[in-house]
Amino acid sequence: MPTTQKMITVTLMACALWGCSKTEARVLDVVTHEIEKCRASEDTFYEVKLHGDETYEVLTQTCHEAISEVEMASEWRGLVTTGPVSWMAGEDSATRAFVLSNVEWPELDRALRMANNPEANAKSLAEAEKSFAAAQAEYPKSGWVRLARLDNLLKLREETRSGTEAPETLGEEATAVIEEIDAWAKESGDLEVAAEARLKAIAYYERYITRQEGALESLGSRTPWFEAAIEQAKKDGDTKTVEEYSKELEERLAREPAEREALEVRLHRLKELRCEQSTALSVSGVEDNALRETISAKLSAITCPVPARVAADAEGAAE
Repeated sequence: MPTTQKMITVTLMACALWGCSKTEARVLDVVTHEIEKCRASEDTFYEVKLHGDETYEVLTQTCHEAISEVEMASEWRGLVTTGPVSWMAGEDSATRAFVLSNVEWPELDRALRMANNPEANAKSLAEAEKSFAAAQAEYPKSGWVRLARLDNLLKLREETRSGTEAPETLGEEATAVIEEIDAWAKESGDLEVAAEARLKAIAYYERYITRQEGALESLGSRTPWFEAAIEQAKKDGDTKTVEEYSKELEERLAREPAEREALEVRLHRLKELRCEQSTALSVSGVEDNALRETISAKLSAITCPVPARVAADAEGAAE
């Protein structure tokens, strides 16, 4: 007898022991068939086929949880759970066949819906964090949920870091989640999740570094335009434009040294913080070859410690 059929048979035998009704048995039969397909999947998510050509992406890990007893929602519809996931099946009014009508994990579904919205903002990402935290509490054994929560917090940090006391840092929430992942990974033995968390933190810093480098490169880039515009205005006899543009250029040039200094200081600090994350990154305990290669490549691409920065006033004194 195939393994799937054995599991279904065992589940239905258990149903008989519970003393479930014929309707409950039919609900369980429909749900169990789909759960066993999910259990056979090697992917992180399994696409469940629902009645009416709809689908639902269920976290495969949850399918391996014990199948609950049937809870009847109505005379012809019943609910079964595997961990935090609910599976609803019932009789189709047209065909009288029992079909799988709905699968859901409300907290995770809500979190992903808000986090993945192209128009997500700080408010919606903060709401997503609440649902990710709730989903993690419901199913703490999932490393995937922990990493998805971290992804969302890093996006939230990008939205809110401006104007904070230490904008270069990951922020208290993301830092706490990384530390929590580290502790959980050591306890559970899943060190790959801890490594992926550090890679996400490094990727965050590298995006930030790229933006700062771009800002530094563009600093003063408008000067030639202003100079050309002023010369043209002089030729045209447009004294008003000459005065306005000359004043603006003078102000820009006066601000530039301080702006450059601030950008260079921030850039140096970001690279130091990236090094802190890379120091905590290791291939130790990582069995996946692709992940090991990614880690090794990342570590070899980062220069640590960061070379000491020479302040602008020190450079001037040296000259």
